[in-house]
Amino acid sequence: MKDKIPRFYFPEGNASQEAIEAGDKVINEVFTKDIAVEEFIKITVDLLGFPKMFNSVLFNKIAQGDNKISKKQFIK
Repeated sequence: MKDKIPRFYFPEGNASQEAIEAGDKVINEVFTKDIAVEEFIKITVDLLGFPKMFNSVLFNKIAQGDNKISKKQFIK
């Protein structure tokens, strides 16, 4: 499933309601359970638009030593 995710980050203004809803949809699809670093790529690359090399760095910062993160940890 490789859907085109609308732009999520708008450095010079607010995101459209459609972009916010699309981001929420991706987050809800990914976080049906706690996820591991491999599953976090969908957030890092597809949603945030970061290169894959940031995946483990961002995941580890959120996880703080755990091997999985929850939706609550991500949103925090």
